Amino acid sequence: MGRFTLHRDHEFTIMVIRSASFGNAGTLAIYGNPPIPAPGLIWQVPGMLANKDSPLSLKMTPHLLRMTPWLLQLLRACMTSLLTLFVNTETTSGTRFLGPAEKNEASAAALGVLLNSAIDAYGIIWEKAGIRVGDDLLRHEGSLYLYSSPKTFAGSEREVRLRRESGIRVEELNKEQIKELEPNLAPVYHKGLFFPDAMNVTDPGRLTQRLDALFQELGGRVHYGHAAKLEPLQQGGVKVHLSEGSPIEGKRVVVACGAHSKTLSDSLGEHIPLDTERGYHIRFPGEPPIRRPVGWADIGFYMTPMDGGLRTAGTVELGGLDAPSRYIPVSFDQAIGATTPAFTALLAVIIVQRAETVCTYLTLIPVVAGMVIAARGEPSFHMIGFLLSLTSTVARGLKAVLQQVLMSEGDTRLDSLNTLRLMSPFACLVLLPCSLVFEGYEPLMKLTGMLVDTDRTRSSFYLGLMANTGCAVLVNLFSFLVTKHTSALTVQVLGNLKGVVLAMISIMIFKNPITIQG
Repeated sequence: MGRFTLHRDHEFTIMVIRSASFGNAGTLAIYGNPPIPAPGLIWQVPGMLANKDSPLSLKMTPHLLRMTPWLLQLLRACMTSLLTLFVNTETTSGTRFLGPAEKNEASAAALGVLLNSAIDAYGIIWEKAGIRVGDDLLRHEGSLYLYSSPKTFAGSEREVRLRRESGIRVEELNKEQIKELEPNLAPVYHKGLFFPDAMNVTDPGRLTQRLDALFQELGGRVHYGHAAKLEPLQQGGVKVHLSEGSPIEGKRVVVACGAHSKTLSDSLGEHIPLDTERGYHIRFPGEPPIRRPVGWADIGFYMTPMDGGLRTAGTVELGGLDAPSRYIPVSFDQAIGATTPAFTALLAVIIVQRAETVCTYLTLIPVVAGMVIAARGEPSFHMIGFLLSLTSTVARGLKAVLQQVLMSEGDTRLDSLNTLRLMSPFACLVLLPCSLVFEGYEPLMKLTGMLVDTDRTRSSFYLGLMANTGCAVLVNLFSFLVTKHTSALTVQVLGNLKGVVLAMISIMIFKNPITIQG
């Protein structure tokens, strides 16, 4: 947007660059006008979530609760005759109402107008940057969609119609025609769709660098940083607060930060129904065996020839921008955590010289043996993840023993509430530095920004914070009460019931592979 603004002879422009995604399919998909929330898609969602090879997955993070309003709007847009969306449009007979199917087609028509002019609009900028179609950055070979069966191909009829109504060229190909275009593809397809006007980028990063160089040549100034918040100024204009450094002021600000745009628009009180779909890619080095982007419509992934190899992309994961990566599946982590009672019993002997009965120790042997067998049979085994999980398990057992000592021994023994009160400041001193090291200053800045904010997001923030804090207090309080009236070992044995449930849910949602031995 900043480059185009300069082309339109504005005096100057400042671009604030956020961290961008990496690994997209590199396609200029001018044929992508059919909206994703198509009528009837809702009935396909359960099957996609149950199939580990489907393009859709859910990442179980707290963000799923925050994105519930967005998910509800998505589901509403997917409904057909079960729900009517009331959208006012002026007609000769007054006001009429559009249902989801009609609104979906209206959106497709509007997107078609934008996409049909996209290549021409880009061409103005490419020409100034010295980028020409057919060189080492841009290829005009079209794009190919493949379908494995007559059923899946028949399911594309509506999308084909929407594209053709928008003036987008679509050609239906049989197996022989597909083989002529891409002879190296395995003949596992039934039919295909070819989009002759589509283009692709062989190196999106290098293309962006060329455009940035043009931007600065034309007088633009580039500021690299992370935009954290937007603030309207009383005298007009907008102030952009950065995560590091002094804020930047401008008469106009264009928010074009992709999935990060919602955070910035929320700071202005504009709550756009926008959320994140995270994608993943794999690169196969060497000479690409195909000439153009090829999409496998049945499972929703793309293969694109890039500089230095073939890139596959296209999966969608719903779980938020900051969903952490993990070394091992949750189910395996719970299997390791099931050994907490054994470490608790061992630490009780070492620290307080409290021995259990022989029968108790014998019952712990199958638990430890089960963890060893599960580790040897875990398909997703990762040594770093295993050691981190094991360390966490030992620390959990140590915590249980120490809190039992504090609550049951000596003249200064504490009750449950005082134990929690005294632990909290020390926990804050430990966790705050860890948060700054592993997560940076941005979460802290978001927190302080919300505390001084005056828009209506403040109330929802406080409610969420209070609810989360209340749950944490109750969990610790009940744990202390059980420890006081029984023992640290009993608490950890009861906790294993939770681990069984979590492991089962993990396998169902994340679809991580398991073996009979595991």
